[in-house]
Amino acid sequence: MMHFTNTCTYSAWNGVYGRIGATELNEFCQYSSPGFLTSHFPLLGERNSNPSEYSEIGDTFVERDMSPRVSSKGGNAISGLNQHYEEKVRPCIDLVDSLRTLGVEKDLNLPAIAVIGDQSSGKSSVLEALSGVALPRGTGIVTRCPLVLKLKKITKDINWHGLLSYKDQLKQLKDPAEIENAVLNAQTALAGKGEGISHEMITLEIDSSDVPDLTLIDLPGIARVATGNQPKDIEKQIKDVIEKFIKRQETISLVVVPANIDIATTEALQMASKVDSTGQRTLGILTKPDLVDKGMEETVVRTVNNQVIQLKKGYMIVKCRGQQDINEKLDLVKALEKERHFFDEHAHFRCLLEEGKATIPLLAERLTKELVEHITKTLPQLQKQLEMKLEKTTEDLRALGDGVPTDEHEKTNFLITKIRRFIDALEGIKKAEEDLRSSDMRVFTKVRKEFNRWKTVLDAKTIKTEETLRDEVEEYVRTRRGRELPGFVNYRTFENIVKKHIEELEEPALKLLKDVTDIVHSCVNHIVSSHFKAFSHLLRASKDPIEDFLDEQFQKAEEKIHCQFNMERIVYSQDHLYSNKLDTVKQSLTVGQRQFVSADVREMAQHLTAYFMITSDRLANQVPLIVQYHILDQYISQLQNAMLAMIGRNNPGMLLQEDSDVARKRRELKERLERLKSAGKVLSNNSEEGSGSSAHSSMSFSLRTMFALRSLFRTAHFRYAAAAQFHASSNCSGTKVAVVLSGCGVYDGTEIHEASAILVHLSRGGAEVQMFAPDVSQMHVIDHGKGQPAETESRNVLSESARIARGNITDLAKLSASNHDAVIFPGGFGAAKNLSTFAVDGKDCKVNKDVERVLKDFHKAGKPIGLCCISPVLAARVLPGVDVTVGHEEEEGGKWPYAGTTQAITALGAKHTVKEVTEAHVDQKNKVVTTPAFMCETKLHLIFDGIGAMVRDVLKLSGK
Repeated sequence: MMHFTNTCTYSAWNGVYGRIGATELNEFCQYSSPGFLTSHFPLLGERNSNPSEYSEIGDTFVERDMSPRVSSKGGNAISGLNQHYEEKVRPCIDLVDSLRTLGVEKDLNLPAIAVIGDQSSGKSSVLEALSGVALPRGTGIVTRCPLVLKLKKITKDINWHGLLSYKDQLKQLKDPAEIENAVLNAQTALAGKGEGISHEMITLEIDSSDVPDLTLIDLPGIARVATGNQPKDIEKQIKDVIEKFIKRQETISLVVVPANIDIATTEALQMASKVDSTGQRTLGILTKPDLVDKGMEETVVRTVNNQVIQLKKGYMIVKCRGQQDINEKLDLVKALEKERHFFDEHAHFRCLLEEGKATIPLLAERLTKELVEHITKTLPQLQKQLEMKLEKTTEDLRALGDGVPTDEHEKTNFLITKIRRFIDALEGIKKAEEDLRSSDMRVFTKVRKEFNRWKTVLDAKTIKTEETLRDEVEEYVRTRRGRELPGFVNYRTFENIVKKHIEELEEPALKLLKDVTDIVHSCVNHIVSSHFKAFSHLLRASKDPIEDFLDEQFQKAEEKIHCQFNMERIVYSQDHLYSNKLDTVKQSLTVGQRQFVSADVREMAQHLTAYFMITSDRLANQVPLIVQYHILDQYISQLQNAMLAMIGRNNPGMLLQEDSDVARKRRELKERLERLKSAGKVLSNNSEEGSGSSAHSSMSFSLRTMFALRSLFRTAHFRYAAAAQFHASSNCSGTKVAVVLSGCGVYDGTEIHEASAILVHLSRGGAEVQMFAPDVSQMHVIDHGKGQPAETESRNVLSESARIARGNITDLAKLSASNHDAVIFPGGFGAAKNLSTFAVDGKDCKVNKDVERVLKDFHKAGKPIGLCCISPVLAARVLPGVDVTVGHEEEEGGKWPYAGTTQAITALGAKHTVKEVTEAHVDQKNKVVTTPAFMCETKLHLIFDGIGAMVRDVLKLSGK
């Protein structure tokens, strides 16, 4: 064994891995085999055992005893996992354990190891061998409840101590021999007698000098068929419990499979693959090799060598204590010796031992190697997760407020303030000046769209030319013409046709009223709920005027619309207006129209067209005025007055009486806030110490060692260091990525921050980028300062996108999947307005033909597609069954203001997966990568990180 004798390493170690103390390297290397060191640290592998060869490192190396240390205390062996955790992972665990001590585990998912497998696969035996803790064993369902095993390292001068807890029960344990019966009794209490299971967790805490600081989770074995008194849905119950744990990104799954069965039939592997499709967190473990039938040994060898069902982390094989060993009271130390002898003497499996793929100690070493990298990758994400939880908790607490004051006078002032804020929010709606931070679009902007649709309906009437009206007019002339000569208009016929078409417009006008009413009603309900949700009495008192006044104004508006159309049945127009319109219509006739249309038809159609134009202009303004006056102006004014009157008419104490669980929720939020703040301080302080000068501090030691380990693994090209692979530009060099823009500006084009983030991450990944945009007009132009459409302005998507592309933009029609390795669509409302009609039509939207072609071509070619923010709806519309994310499915107090988009995605036949803003979701089957971005109201750097994850996965899927 190599041993470093000086105080610090410099020269090559300093230049390649950073400055690392000799003591830390000794701690790291103490239990590492030479093969482990040379395979993962090339710098050491290039040297031989001659001390002079290490002169450039500045250290002297001496041989050390490689035999494992065994603790004789209580007759228990320090397991292989314990040794490696203590010497290599302990620096990382110190930090995670300090967070666990704060109780942050209630709020954040901390790194852990879960053991899963089919029923009687040997999971508990593996867990026992790894942890040194004897757990219940046997046939059938042995693990009937999730068992969270919390191991805490203590000094040798403190006695072993255990604590078993479930629900409100606590049991002190003074001897390891008590564990098995204590766990069995707890399972019986939770799951009852028999073979049923429970979702309730049992927590077993062990304080010992022979355990690492670690959390291990033993989950029920998968049973396919209910037997005896088991519930009929036992398989589903067990799978639900298992998935709850293994879907966490912070959990490493050890999938245990007996070596004597067909591995393809195991449910455990299928479940692990479902939640960890890339295999980054899954390691296969084969057990019971002594039960393999003769002639099947080579199949087992091929399985362990990853040649049957492939896992990125591969497989290992172990032989744990069997029932006969337990009956003979074979201790763990002797069991390890027996296991080693089995593989050493086995003609077929000896090669697996030589390759480092067999025995518990080598499994422990392998697991350590995997977990070190997993923890170091998890800690930065943990920091981001902490920031997001802290921000959300603060917002939730702010939404609940500080609570109702006790003084009666202060209660009145508090009520006035609450109602005044609500009234101000209503005033913002009425004046079209509401805050856009809590909404994607102003109410009046939505109402204006409905008014524009009404105008479109009216225009369709006036577009009916002489030719389209010919049949209708000819029918009237044929059946009702009197003594008049050709070319003279029969006024009664003219009136009848006008009245008929006027009647057809009344129903669309009433639909306009209903649609606008629904928009306003929905908005007011959202506002009142957000302002008064903590006070059910105040909320209920507000609901009555909201509904009553809206119904009242709706009826008044409906009555006026009916009245308007009754008046429209009286055919009338000012003479000069009608004459001018008629002249305009007649002047627009072509020679061909005059020649081939009869005088009767031509004259009647001209008069009808002229009159319809006048009627259309009149109704285009009058009906929206009626709707706006009653549903916006009068309704909101009435509601504001009613809310003010509520102050003097009601008892403030009764109105401000909080729901029974509000105080509890506020208290829980405050407690969570304190936990998260404390955790933030721990992470912040330790990060500073990790780079600071306090060399003798124990925490500084831990952090410096952790950073050193991370640097070692990355520099040595440790194959699972995903972050290092991404930032090494040579890995993705030459990847040709097309970026499709939709204009310039969040409200009517591409979200500029998102586009910039994509370009930065693509540049960092070494990709070659070309930007495209469709050569079409924007749906409309938004004044971003006012948040309102610029009615008289129009812009081109290609020209606007050139602003982001610094002029280097190409028409989307020229984009071919054959010329690029991947395509990425940034978000922004342009994706929903210019690349599709989603902003207007929702689930019934249409996608720009070139956008649709590009998505289908890249999908057909098996090339990755990246989308962020709102743009995943494009894939949902074009690619049937695609799995995407736009973040969370609930607004959560405005944190996810566009959560309703998820309903449209599922309505389109796609699947939605909930993800945080810093995460990307990969649909492996369709090679579609999505991330929420600005679908979440959060800090910019978190959005930047999420886009980085999306870009990284796109580049990875490109295979370059």
